[in-house]
Amino acid sequence: MTPNQIYLPIDKLDTYREFSTDIEAQLQDFFDTPIGISALDENETGNTLAIHAPYSLLHLEVAEEYTGEDANFSTGLNNEPLYHYEKEKPLYAPRTATVGDQFLRDYIKNKLGKVTTPKLEESIIKLVTEWESKHVQQGEYQPIPFYMEGQKLALDPLKFTLAYLLKIKEEVLQTKHTGEINLVFHPDILFFLGNGKGNAVQKAARVLAKLSTQLGLNIVYENVVFKKESYKKALGWMEHPVAINELLERVGSTSGICIDIQHLSKIGYPPGVVLYILRTLRDKGRKLLIHTRKNMGIENDTWKKIVEEAYIYGIPIVYEPEMENA
Repeated sequence: MTPNQIYLPIDKLDTYREFSTDIEAQLQDFFDTPIGISALDENETGNTLAIHAPYSLLHLEVAEEYTGEDANFSTGLNNEPLYHYEKEKPLYAPRTATVGDQFLRDYIKNKLGKVTTPKLEESIIKLVTEWESKHVQQGEYQPIPFYMEGQKLALDPLKFTLAYLLKIKEEVLQTKHTGEINLVFHPDILFFLGNGKGNAVQKAARVLAKLSTQLGLNIVYENVVFKKESYKKALGWMEHPVAINELLERVGSTSGICIDIQHLSKIGYPPGVVLYILRTLRDKGRKLLIHTRKNMGIENDTWKKIVEEAYIYGIPIVYEPEMENA
C-alpha cells in the first residue's frame, strides 16, 4: 500500500446515536467532526480516495387499509405498484416530518461560498430549489449516525447529501488531494431522494450526478443486500450491479458502480458470474470500484480471479473491515 492509498469506512449500525430531540445539535457535531481524510485504512486504491457515504436503513410499510391521503404507495421503476410478497398488499414509504432543515440550509449556504464559484453556487441553489418545489418528503431518511426509529421524522435527503458533498469537498481541498475522489452510496439514496416513488428514481439519479460532477466528485453506487424478502421483491434491482448500470445508462449518468463481492456472494452469485459482470461493465466504460474482504481477496482461490483482474485493469479495490453488518 502506497502512502496515497486512502479508504475511509463509515460507522456501522452499532454506532447509531440515541434519538435526541436536539437534532440540530447532532448535525452540528456530525458536520464539525473531520472525516479524517489524512488517515489511511487498508485498501489497494492507488491514487484514489474512496469514502463510504452515510446511508439510511430502508423502511417501507404495508398498507393494511388504503386511506387515500395517508398512504402514498411506492412504485417500481416502471411505475408498477410494489406489494408485500406474503400479504399481497401495497408497500409505501411513510410520510414524515422533516427535521434539521434550517441547519442544513445554513450549512449549505456557508460552504457553497467557500468551495464553489458564484456562478456554480447559483446553479446548485437553483437545482435544489426546483427539486424542493416538486417533492413532498416521504420515507424515513435517517442516515447513520442519526437514529429516529418510530419517530416518523427524517432529514431532507437532498439537502443532507449536498451538505455531505460540500463537507467532503472542503476537506479534500484542505489536503490538496489530486487523485480521484469516489463517494460510495447505497442506491436506495435514489429512492429516498425520489420520496419513496420508484418512478422518481431516474430523476434523482440525474440530480445527484449533476451535483457531484459540479463539485468534482465521483459517485459510485454499491450493490446492497436486503434481508426482508418483500424488499427484495419490491426493490431487488438495488442488489444487482447490472440493473444499477441499466438505470445509469437510462439517464445518461457517468456515476460509477461499486461491485461488492461479499454482497453478491450472499445472494448466490458464483465467482464466474461476478467476473463476467466486472468485464461487461468495464467494457461498457463504466467507472468501477471493488469492495471485498480479506477472506475473499487475492489469497482466496475461489475469488482471487476477480481481484487479479481488477489489479490488471487498474480498478480500485477496497478491503472493507470484517463486520457483522458490512
